[in-house]
This record gives sequence, C-alpha cells and structure tokens, in this order.
Amino acid sequence: MRYFIILSFLIFISFSIHSQDAMSEAWKLKKSKNGIEVFTRTMEGSKFKEYKTVCEINASPQELIDILIDVEHYQVWMAYVKNAEQLEKKGENEFYVYSEVIVPWPFNNRDGITKSIVKRNMATGIDSVEIIMIPDFIPEKEGIVRMPCGRGLWIFTPLDDGKTKVHHQFGGDPGGNIPAWVVNMFLVDGPYKTMLGLQEVVAR
Repeated sequence: MRYFIILSFLIFISFSIHSQDAMSEAWKLKKSKNGIEVFTRTMEGSKFKEYKTVCEINASPQELIDILIDVEHYQVWMAYVKNAEQLEKKGENEFYVYSEVIVPWPFNNRDGITKSIVKRNMATGIDSVEIIMIPDFIPEKEGIVRMPCGRGLWIFTPLDDGKTKVHHQFGGDPGGNIPAWVVNMFLVDGPYKTMLGLQEVVAR
C-alpha cells in the first residue's frame, strides 16, 4: 500500500510538471557543475525564460523547508537578494515574503511579494513548496520596480542515502522597461549560485 501511495504521488507530480512542459518549449540544459544542473526554456506567451535547477543535498526535506521558512537569511544564500522579510504567516504551512533583488545599473532593483504554501506528504516523505507572486499585497516602494507576476515550485524528494533530491523552478515577469535579453542573462548563474548557496548553508 505504501508503495502504491508513493507511486501515485510521483505520477501526480510528474503529470503536473509535464502538463506545464506541454505548453512550453522543452527544457534545455545550460549548466552542469558541482552536481547542480540548470535548465531554461521560454515561457508560453512570454519573451522571458524560466529556469529549473536540480541537485542532491545532504539534508532531509524538513531541514530544507526550515531553511526556506527562515526568510531573514535569504540574502545569505539566494543569489542577488538584497534583503528579505516575512510579512505574514498563516498557520504552519503558509507564509508571505517581501524580497528585493539586485539588478545591475542602469536598471532599478526589483522587488516582489510571494505567498509560499508548504505541502507535506507524510506517506511519501516528499515535501513541496508552491510559490505565487501577489504584487498588490503591500504598496510599491519608490525607486524599486514591483514584479507583477511569477510562479515557482520547490520539490524535496528523500533518497535512500539520507540525501534529498531538490527540484526548483521559477518563472515570471520582472516588470518595468528592461530588455528580455538582460533578464535572461541571469537565469543560469543566478539559480546555480542559489543552489550552491543552499548546499553551503546545509554544510555549515
């Protein structure tokens, strides 16, 4: 029965991801280093690309969720994050985050508000965090461009050796007047540095 539950959950996750894939171009591997793979693809109906990173980390899904909930330390390991703060928390599995992202001159920094929903499957041990941008949660700040939309996902799958397979993807609109090629330039090194930073936080 437990095998059937695990298999059903994996099929559901796979179906959800592949349903999104069917509406967009195929993922293209852009970087593979230190056990981290970074893929990108153009989003359906958008000039911007989204990214996906995959790697294995020596931690449990719960430990990784704890790091995601520790919002005030995002700038320690998330690439280009200048600052972050938790705006609100509803129960144990829903929290709202404000973060400002560094964008190179001559463009203004971007900020965004995200709602993160933690989903735990006690039968399989697979945890996930769905991320949805909600731009109107707080007023915009002067001199910073608000990102109007975006969606992301973390999936933490426990492995037999005590490690966790980490799958993270995100895509959105940076807002404002910024060329797509500028944004797309950062969609490989940024996610790679973020996953590397997560590995380093776990190691410490």
